Amino acid sequence: MKPNPANDLLAREVDKPKLTLPNPIGSLSFADIPTVQHVFSPFYAEGFVSMTVGPPKLGKSAYAVWESVMAASGYGGKEPVVTYYHNAEDDGFILQGRVAAICRAYGLNDAELTNLRQNLILTGAEHTIDGEQGLILVTGQDAVRNDRAFEYLDAVIDKNGVKLCILEPLQDLTTSPETNEVFRSMGKAIREFVKRKRIALGLYHHTRKLTIGQKVTMDDARGGSAIRGFCRSNRLLVPMTEGEGINAQVKDHRHYFRIGEIEANLAPPSSDVNQWYEKIGVLIENGENVVAVKPWKWPDAFAQITHEMACRVYNLVLDADPPFRYSHQSSEWLGYAIAPLLNIQIPPPSDKQERKQVIGHLRQILATWEHTGVLAKDEVLDAKRMPRPCYVVGQNNPAETEFGDEL
Repeated sequence: MKPNPANDLLAREVDKPKLTLPNPIGSLSFADIPTVQHVFSPFYAEGFVSMTVGPPKLGKSAYAVWESVMAASGYGGKEPVVTYYHNAEDDGFILQGRVAAICRAYGLNDAELTNLRQNLILTGAEHTIDGEQGLILVTGQDAVRNDRAFEYLDAVIDKNGVKLCILEPLQDLTTSPETNEVFRSMGKAIREFVKRKRIALGLYHHTRKLTIGQKVTMDDARGGSAIRGFCRSNRLLVPMTEGEGINAQVKDHRHYFRIGEIEANLAPPSSDVNQWYEKIGVLIENGENVVAVKPWKWPDAFAQITHEMACRVYNLVLDADPPFRYSHQSSEWLGYAIAPLLNIQIPPPSDKQERKQVIGHLRQILATWEHTGVLAKDEVLDAKRMPRPCYVVGQNNPAETEFGDEL
């Protein structure tokens, strides 16, 4: 009997799963659309993964512990968040010392300390699951999901009511090679787990090895775009450069770093979009000096500018012939001339990003002086009789004001 092609086709159609097709949004109420629920800060959202990237030895672990303590303690009157922090690089007693340093540095009160003891779960590199190597999420050349590790996380979250989970460093959560495919598989497994458990999960990750003087970007994260793709939020920890340290007049620029966002990378260091932190040493009860981080504010644009400096700038503009240009794109811009008078170092053109930041800082200073009447803008004819925007002195001569008045 000859086979009937029509019957074969019918059989294949029967075996096909039924498709669920989407409908128009119809009478959907926009007011009923669920909103993103943030946990501890806007960076951590319920049901999503967040990624923090930075160079080695920057202070990522100290910052991760700081976030964990702030969240679990409810520091500053906030609602405490049950937090699980795991560090696959450092032993537990090291992490405990960092917690103690933060408690002492911030002076947590009794209620905050009680919250911290109840809400912070802490494990280090020596921690094992079933007596085997610690929290390994994927293994093997193909990044096979380690079900036992996820079962462990599931149990920890359920037992303690965890809402925020911070794990670091990412490369120590796998024994697989560091390829885009491995990180993509790992990310898929983590994202599915986080969605199911409705927690916020933060991962800390290293950058590739950078050359001296190289500016760090999110593209330098080990795993590249595969890493960033499975995260809702990404942020970059950026070390203070030597030039920034000179302009901020700090003793050691290596003690400072900032959270760099896309817009922050182009903003002056003093801009509010740059969140700066300082690494400090804290003597804790066992006699150890332990590193902790504290928010640090870039000095005010006029913090290091004296009354004498303002008078020098005013006289420089008064005597200038031809006058200095108003546009920072001109080589004859006033900012270049006053930088030495203000002890501000302008990086060379090769350091594009840092140079742009310092020029932005100088523009802020000039804008303030223009606003307060020390300087003014005027159209001045150049050698070719073409009108050019230039700086001239304003009606407010700093030599005629008392020291301490607005410069």
